[in-house]
Amino acid sequence: ECDRAGIGYCDRNKCKEGFMWNHWTCHACAMHCTNCDDAGAGRCDVCQDGYMVLGNECAPCAANCKTCHDTSASGCDECFWWYKLDSDGSCFFNGKLALVVSLG
Repeated sequence: ECDRAGIGYCDRNKCKEGFMWNHWTCHACAMHCTNCDDAGAGRCDVCQDGYMVLGNECAPCAANCKTCHDTSASGCDECFWWYKLDSDGSCFFNGKLALVVSLG
């Protein structure tokens, strides 16, 4: 989980993604979290794509949603590749993009 500074110790700023440094060791963030430097171990500041911070933890966005402001079906801000954001805040399959890429 870190680059070693010595047996059992980690260098500052050398913890892997999803871990934070404190007192020469790397501590795990919440599940699906990429950074918890400010929130602290077991909590979250920034979640992986497809999740949002909710109460210091990561909650899943709706299906095919990359970033969201809430976890409802209409809470999406950006969709994953192959999907397009609808006016109601949900993601739908973008068949035109798939056709262009496959014909490429």
